[in-house]
Amino acid sequence: MTDATTLSDQTLKQNGFRNFDDGATESIRAIAYNNPGDRIAIASVDHRIRVYDQRTAGPDHKFKIWREDPSQVHTPGRRFKCIFSQTPPSHVSYAAFDTVLREQDVYLALVSQSGFLSLLESSDPTSLASWKEVDALYPFDQQYRDSEPRLGLSFQQAIGPSSRALHAGLDPSAISLAVSSDNSIKIYRALKSEEDIYQLHEVGELPVNVAFVNAIAWAPGGVNPLDIIAVACDDSTVRMIEISVQEPPASILSTRNQTPQDLARRDSASNRSVISGISVGLADIDRTTTARDGTSAISLKHEVKEIALLPHTDGVPVYRLEWSIDGSMLGSTGDDGRVHLWRQSINGEWIEFSEIVSN
Repeated sequence: MTDATTLSDQTLKQNGFRNFDDGATESIRAIAYNNPGDRIAIASVDHRIRVYDQRTAGPDHKFKIWREDPSQVHTPGRRFKCIFSQTPPSHVSYAAFDTVLREQDVYLALVSQSGFLSLLESSDPTSLASWKEVDALYPFDQQYRDSEPRLGLSFQQAIGPSSRALHAGLDPSAISLAVSSDNSIKIYRALKSEEDIYQLHEVGELPVNVAFVNAIAWAPGGVNPLDIIAVACDDSTVRMIEISVQEPPASILSTRNQTPQDLARRDSASNRSVISGISVGLADIDRTTTARDGTSAISLKHEVKEIALLPHTDGVPVYRLEWSIDGSMLGSTGDDGRVHLWRQSINGEWIEFSEIVSN
């Protein structure tokens, strides 16, 4: 190994990257990741394709936030600097993350391959260099190293809950989050406790009758008064999920005049006592969410149901979803090299109105 190569390796390590021995005897001509991002396929001139698991490639299992430094020249290893780094308590890789903005605060959700979900709040929204964990739990059963779950999550990107949820009495400051496993989706509302800290409450679950859920995307607030979630599935379909919030009973309506802190105080005193997410991770405890029934926490009943099944006619799995900024249109794509565009008609039916084919 030459001095130049050694210096390059050191620079890579200092900036969060690593080299690994790919085993190829000839030059490499193509590299591709699988959809979950945990395997790498390398094609070389020796007519071989080598597939590497992420653990074989030696990842550091960390979630990192990078910031560009405009004062630096475009030199490898200097233009971007890591300003935040976090490792899951169980020392496995993270499977998915998402962020949401509430007024001046930024919130980050992380889910690891072990199924551990963390909700973090930025201590300094202007720099994003410091974060604190406000809640954590296992949405599904704890996953172990010999399993390969497909986990995903999606915040509702809006200034607040949907108009129907607000009309039913949901706290305007509530944060909405969907979490998916191989064939199930859970819905959470994060509400502020009496300590003014967000806590996650499960309000609904929907089993999906497919082998794998590849991605989920919560429609941004704006056009639709209800909460809509798109689900990309392995059976070449996109499922549209609707979440409706029912009006509380008359005996509960008096709580409308109470503050969110009053409601949270009442619930925390009568409902549960839960250990912190950090303690759970360090102790490697399998904590489920049976004690986190969101309906008792916010006194509102959520109904989660499938309202549409959108087929991809090519028969390949659907991997990617993206909503328009106002939530009126949805784009979906798979391995067929096509982007399908969907929207809701006047009578409420979801239809494909355009298809983009790659050259």
